[in-house]
Amino acid sequence: MSSYFKLNSSPEVKDKITGSALINNISTSTMAPLPEPTIGSGIINVSKSFKWTKTQRNNQNDYLDSNIPVIHLKEYYVTQPGFLSNVQNIYNSISLKVAAGAVGAAIDGLPTDSIAGKAGKIFSKLKGLVGNPEQSEAFKDSIGQNMEDLESIINKTNLISKGIDTGSNSYMKSYENIYGVYPTKFKYIMPYFVGEWKEVQNKWGGDDLGGGIQGAPLVGGLLGSAKKTLSMFSDVASTFSTGFGMDFAKSYSYAAAGPESTFELILDNTYDSHHDNSTGNSYQHNWELIFLLLYQNLPNRRNKLFFDPPVIYKAQVPGVLTYLYSYISSINVQSIGNRQPKDVSINIQDENGSLELKQFKTLIPEAFRVTIKLKSLLPESKNLFLDSLDNKVTVTKQ
Repeated sequence: MSSYFKLNSSPEVKDKITGSALINNISTSTMAPLPEPTIGSGIINVSKSFKWTKTQRNNQNDYLDSNIPVIHLKEYYVTQPGFLSNVQNIYNSISLKVAAGAVGAAIDGLPTDSIAGKAGKIFSKLKGLVGNPEQSEAFKDSIGQNMEDLESIINKTNLISKGIDTGSNSYMKSYENIYGVYPTKFKYIMPYFVGEWKEVQNKWGGDDLGGGIQGAPLVGGLLGSAKKTLSMFSDVASTFSTGFGMDFAKSYSYAAAGPESTFELILDNTYDSHHDNSTGNSYQHNWELIFLLLYQNLPNRRNKLFFDPPVIYKAQVPGVLTYLYSYISSINVQSIGNRQPKDVSINIQDENGSLELKQFKTLIPEAFRVTIKLKSLLPESKNLFLDSLDNKVTVTKQ
C-alpha cells in the first residue's frame, strides 16, 4: 500500500503555485494531480528507513543512523515568474529615483572645462541632457514614476510566494526572495557518499578597453578612443625599442552558473525478513520514492500553451555545502539484476475528495541504481560556504 504520498486532483496548493495573474486565470482542471504527504511531517528519510545498505540496523543501536553522511533536500514549487522576481529584487535593492538624482547631481558638478579633447565633449553632451534644472528634474521624475508604476503592477498580481528562509545571519540577507516559492511539504534525507569534497573555480579577465560598453555608448566611445590611442603609442614605441607591453588590471568575472554535485544510491528490492516484515515490501517503498522524484521533476501542463515548471530544492550537507536554490538537472534510474512484473499502488484522491488505492503493473528489478545530479541556481560565495558550517539542519522525527 502506498504510504508516503497520495496524488490529489484538487489540493489546496493547486491554485497557489503560480504567481502570475495571467496564469491564475487559467483553469487547473486539466493539470495532473499533485502529490501530498500522507505522513504529517512529509519527511522521507532514505538513510534510515530504506534498504540501501546490507548493514543491519536496529532500534537499540542508532550508531549507524547517526553516522551516515546525508544530504537534506527540501522541496518547493516555483510560484513566481523569474522576470517579476528580478524586477522586485532590483526595485527593493536600489531606489532608481534616488539614483537618478545622484547621477544628475554628479553630472551637474563635472568640471568639463578641465577635461581635454573628446572626453570633454562626451561629458558636455551628457551634462547637457540633465544640465538645467527643468530637464534634470524631468529626467529623474520620469524614472521614479516608471518604477512606482511597475511596483503597482507587481502588487496587483497578488503573489503568494515567498523566498526560501535564509536564516537569521545578516550575511545571508542578500539571498532573500531571489525566487518566489511555495513548499511542497516533502523533505528528503539521502545517503551522501561523494568523493569530491569541494572545488572552487575563479575567472579574471578583460582590460575594459575592448571598444565599448553595451548600453552605454558615450562611456564606451571614450574607452574605445583610449584603446586606439594606446595602440598607436604601442606601434611607435615598439618601433624604437626592443620590447613594449603593458599589464592591464583585470576585472573579476562573477560566475553565472552555480556548482553541482552528483550522488548515487542503490535501493535493494529483494525480500529481507528483518526489514520487510517490519516495514512492508521494500520494492513498494523504493518505487514510491523513485516515482515521486521523477514526477516532481517534470513540468505540469495547464493547457496547450502554459505549464508549471518542475520543483526546486534547498540542499544542505552540513559543513560542506548549502545550495539555497537548486534543481535536479539529471536523475537516472538503472535496473540491476533480474526483473519481474509486480504490482505497485498509489492513493489517488479525485476532485470530490474520494480516495482510491489504485494498483499498476511495472517492472521491478532486484535493485535500483539512482544517480542524481544536483545543480545550484546560485554561484558559490563566502556567504553560502560559511552558511554550510553555521546552519543547523533540523528534522522532525518520523
